[in-house]
Amino acid sequence: MDRLALLRRYGDDIARLATPSNLERRVPSCPDWTLGDLVYHLGEVQSFWAGNLLARDATGRVERDRDVAQPDDEGLGAWFASCASELRAALEEVGDRAPCWTWWGEPATSGAVARHQVHEAAIHHYDAHLALGEHVVLDPEVAQDGIDEFLEVHRDELVMPEGATVILRSLDAERR
Repeated sequence: MDRLALLRRYGDDIARLATPSNLERRVPSCPDWTLGDLVYHLGEVQSFWAGNLLARDATGRVERDRDVAQPDDEGLGAWFASCASELRAALEEVGDRAPCWTWWGEPATSGAVARHQVHEAAIHHYDAHLALGEHVVLDPEVAQDGIDEFLEVHRDELVMPEGATVILRSLDAERR
């Protein structure tokens, strides 16, 4: 999976959708948000992770020195595009094996952050299109990897009766 290419594809498309005439559209999958809120959220997230990646430090979260107000409607798309570019540039600079703080613990690497950011961007790309009444299909490889990552990251949080088994079966791929 080419994570940088996926981040570019999702980021470019979200920036394209972030026109002033679209920003007040409600996001059905995030009912408290407009498309503008979603684009701002994802830009903040990608900028945050860029800073943590460049710190190359797995021991502590890097806090940004700035508190960025949401840009006006005319500037939001360009601002988001710059945040998405910042994330991709940081990932290119550090590669996949640099140490990086993560909220989920191990693996605390730039590769793990890249993986997680592809999933975040993919889901919010879907959300953005949903806000416009458009249906897009999640990339099957990204979707499968997202399930794997969720189970790896959250496995200790899943509460199940002793001896219980959960089987997830994909409807569009030969996996379970």
